[in-house]
Formats: sequence, structure tokens, C-alpha cells
Amino acid sequence: DLSVKWTIRQPDGLYLQSRYGVLRISPITSEIIRITFTTKGQPRERVHKKVALQTLERAWMYKDLSAYVEVTTDDVILRIDKKSGAITYMDDNGKILLAERANECRVISDAAGKTKAWQFFEFRKQQLYSPGMGGKEGLQLTGKAYYISASGDDKELPFILSDKGYGILIASDKPAVCCDIPAYGSYFAVEEEQIDFYFIAGKNSQSIFGNYNKLL
Repeated sequence: DLSVKWTIRQPDGLYLQSRYGVLRISPITSEIIRITFTTKGQPRERVHKKVALQTLERAWMYKDLSAYVEVTTDDVILRIDKKSGAITYMDDNGKILLAERANECRVISDAAGKTKAWQFFEFRKQQLYSPGMGGKEGLQLTGKAYYISASGDDKELPFILSDKGYGILIASDKPAVCCDIPAYGSYFAVEEEQIDFYFIAGKNSQSIFGNYNKLL
């Protein structure tokens, strides 16, 4: 049950409690939003060691309405459906950039001594790729499933870029998979006890990469 039971604003972001776990939305800048979710207690405060940007955006607002909760900055709007807990990510004009799957948008499982987390999306009519992998143009992800993680402490964090005006930086050194196969759903999966990623918006790929470089 991911339906939102209550919300509270804290110094590090907006907390949304469900029976399943706690979702935290932390605006880092007006275009970079950290999303964390855990089924065990509270989301961890520490950021990944490779994330250099430690400050938090102060100029953000939220409203808690009967059907949804909305978080706004100068550049993005995040609307969280209270019934499903799914987030819709929009630009400042209300244009939808990305939507999480309405049915079980987040799953964290402990099986056979291994923890794995899935974050499900609805990648509609957009091209996805992982920059820097698979050659100069990047690894094409649309309609496919690939590991997008790299081993070694000096490697970059997994990153998904969309032609719709956003990127997703996954804050994990563990194996990460991006899947966009209709039979299995569209998601990224990591071997972690917590979902932790950064939604990075931008007017074009150049500005997205500019925000990416600010973060790291």
C-alpha cells in the first residue's frame, strides 16, 4: 500500500508516509530533485560519496490537497498521487516530462538474503540512452534492457538521459539495470535497501549535462 497517509516538511525535504514505507522529496536546486524511498525506518540522510553538491534548495513550496500533493520549484513541478504514491514530473509550465507507474511504482524485496529495489516508470514516446556507454552516441535503452552500472570506485554513477528534457542519476555503486521492455515493464533496478536517485531537468541536453556536472 503506497497511498499517502500523511506529509510533513522537514529541513531536508518533504516526507510522505505510506503503510509500505517513507518517500522523501528533496529539492537540491530548482532543477535537481533527490528522490529517496525506504521500507525500513527513515531514508538515510547521507548522500552518495560521488555526489559533490551537498546544499539544499530553499525556495520550494508544497501543497497538500485531497487527491494529490504537489511540490514546486522555479523550474519543475512534482505531483504525487495520494492513492498510488506515484510521482508525475513536470516542467514549470505543467508539461509532463516523466510519470511513475500508477500500480506499485516502487518495490523493495528481500529474498534469498539479497535486497533489490525497483523504481517503475511509464516511458512514453521518448528516446532513452545511457551517455558514455556503447560508443560515442551512448547506449540506446528504448525498448531494451541493459546493465547501466560500471564497476570500480572511479567509475561514474548510472545515468539515464531522455530526449524529453530530463535525466535520472542513480546514486548506487551496486549493479543497476534499466529495462524498457513492455512485457516486463519500464524501470531501473538496483541491489539496494533504499531507492535513491536524482531527477535532473533542463531545457536541452546541454543544460541537463550542466546540472549533472553541478551535482557531481
